Amino acid sequence: MSGQSSCKINLKVEVKNNNFDFALRKFKRAINSDGKLQEFRERRHYTKPTKKRRLAKMAGKLRWRRKERELDPVRFGKKKMY
Repeated sequence: MSGQSSCKINLKVEVKNNNFDFALRKFKRAINSDGKLQEFRERRHYTKPTKKRRLAKMAGKLRWRRKERELDPVRFGKKKMY
């Protein structure tokens, strides 16, 4: 093998009433929900394991900050204390 991954996508979308824009939106939604596009973008270049860990840690911190802001609106300026 030449090292190329042959990832075939078996998603089909019918174009009804010449409404190509609707079919394209439906196709994009299907690709995103399937996760194929994200996997393709990740595999485009090699990512070192340390960089993967660092990105995962940063994403976790960001998720935690968002959750914390949602749970404590007084501390983050969404509501007044008095």
